[in-house]
Amino acid sequence: MMKQKIKMLIELLKEQELDVDYSNIIEFLCKYKKGDFIYPMAIQRACKIDSSNTFKILELCKKVKLVNTKFVLRCTICNCLGDKYYSSYYAMPKYSNCIHCGKENILHDFEVIYEVV
Repeated sequence: MMKQKIKMLIELLKEQELDVDYSNIIEFLCKYKKGDFIYPMAIQRACKIDSSNTFKILELCKKVKLVNTKFVLRCTICNCLGDKYYSSYYAMPKYSNCIHCGKENILHDFEVIYEVV
């Protein structure tokens, strides 16, 4: 199943004509297993691509059902990420306490990440 999704992803990458090293991207993605989280900055650094191409690639991964989008809160005080992942922006609480500094935060800052399915 995973091999078929990777083949579909390669075809989509070629269709998009992105200026990226496909083999490097595939090698990076194959390191992850079901339930792992991929942070856009990680793929950007590892594959030496810009943020625009990073999100295009991750959206293609989503299209072939390699990943799902998740949201995680970022503390506006200490800038640390929370420990709960949400399936949509609307599923996130309006108020929360930071697990690191304990301060109450109003929903303002979050990060989009991708969970391998």
